[in-house]
Amino acid sequence: MNWFLTEEQQMIVDTAREIAQKKILPVREKYDHEGIFPWDVVKACGEADLCGLYIPEQYGGFGGGAPSGAGRGRRMSAVADPV
Repeated sequence: MNWFLTEEQQMIVDTAREIAQKKILPVREKYDHEGIFPWDVVKACGEADLCGLYIPEQYGGFGGGAPSGAGRGRRMSAVADPV
């Protein structure tokens, strides 16, 4: 259990991790080497409602703010560029 994230925020992080592992990890080197923009990853994020995290709910977004977006970014970048 993560004591710093709400259940909803944890769900966002888990979804981002899953997308990163399935969509980014298999193609990251090829995309970097060939300079390909990952439209398939953007589409997958949109389909999982991860693109509207900062957009207020009254405009159709999630309204999650910085913590939700940071969690998503942290999980996706950890898979995309492991150190």
